[in-house]
Amino acid sequence: MRAACSPVGRYDEANAYLAIRVNRDGASSIEIEGAEFRSVCRLPMPVDRIAFEFDDSTAGWVPAHHVASLGIADGALSGGSQGPIPTLSEC
Repeated sequence: MRAACSPVGRYDEANAYLAIRVNRDGASSIEIEGAEFRSVCRLPMPVDRIAFEFDDSTAGWVPAHHVASLGIADGALSGGSQGPIPTLSEC
């Protein structure tokens, strides 16, 4: 994702959005020049099946937070929770 940042905002070209910081006190005026509408599909494509099959590896899944002993047991991803919000991440 490429994003151009400035002290007043951020433009994310890949997702076609502009985020602008506006002062909370008093009136604000914003003028955007050179902007054009560009349609971007933000929803994933539908699929018939999502398969999580772990025969011999974690398939790129790694512990991110509060997960211990991540591994494979009987074809399933297995690990222990070590905190309030156990989280996995895919590499």
